[in-house]
Amino acid sequence: MEQNIRQRMVGACVLLALGVIFLSWLYEPAETEGVAKPIPEAPAMPVVPAFIAEEKNYLEQVDAEAHEVNQYQMPEADSGVAVDPSPQLDGEGVPRTWALQMGVFANRDNARALVAKLQGLGYKAYSRRWEREGGQAVEGVYVGPMVDRADLLPLKKKLKGQVKLDGVIVRYHP
Repeated sequence: MEQNIRQRMVGACVLLALGVIFLSWLYEPAETEGVAKPIPEAPAMPVVPAFIAEEKNYLEQVDAEAHEVNQYQMPEADSGVAVDPSPQLDGEGVPRTWALQMGVFANRDNARALVAKLQGLGYKAYSRRWEREGGQAVEGVYVGPMVDRADLLPLKKKLKGQVKLDGVIVRYHP
């Protein structure tokens, strides 16, 4: 009886050893010298939220208009051209105005602290809350609004020096 168990144990060990050897041959990588690997496809582009795409369209439109003519530039005194100081209106009859977005915060207290800091420095700062596509509520901090987009460029540089944040010029929506 003991002899049978010993023979079975030896047989099982031999079969196990042969299985390990053959399996290692099956899973051994093939030599690939000189063979180019295929380049994987690029991942799909993420979906841009509607409010960001809308801002980009407005910026492109304003940049195109700015290259044609600057409506806020005063004509020469002797040119005889009448000056129209009224701001440009959008389709709803609302003046096109611009704001400087200083940041977007998930934590409302951080947004309020930045608004308080900016107001303490003498700027017209405010915050606006909205939900992102995933349902996450965020709060944006803005300075402005101003009618002329060009007026925000020096303000942007000044604020970058004062609060160490690089703002983004966005269209103001009342």
